[in-house]
Amino acid sequence: MSTTDPAPFPGQRGTRRWLTPDEEAAWRAFRRMLVAVTERTTKDLSPTDLSMPDYDVLSTLADRADRRWGLREMAEKMEWSRSRLSHQISRMQTRGLVDRLPDDTDRRGVVLQLTPQAWPRCVRRPARTSLRYDAGSSTT
Repeated sequence: MSTTDPAPFPGQRGTRRWLTPDEEAAWRAFRRMLVAVTERTTKDLSPTDLSMPDYDVLSTLADRADRRWGLREMAEKMEWSRSRLSHQISRMQTRGLVDRLPDDTDRRGVVLQLTPQAWPRCVRRPARTSLRYDAGSSTT
């Protein structure tokens, strides 16, 4: 097997392959699956007027029995920056989905809480992503 591909542009030397053919096939299959799951989840969420980030936040809050998370800990769990989560919470707060409460243990901290009106949206209509994945297709 050659370790170089043809030059990407005329006049350039070939480049070293960074994936083997098997790795590239797996990577492309993963990317197709990621697109398919995202598209299907977005479609499933459309009747709820929830975005994917909304759903990510609500489902993470719903994972806790008391439906509360500290902003810092929740951002870590979701692998989001605190700034991104804070901006998302501000948008959701105006729609009555999430409350931002003072943290009794850290005066600088904030606790996020799922509102009573948001809870039914989590349990009544979760994303029902059901995919039949075909490695040769990019559609569901």
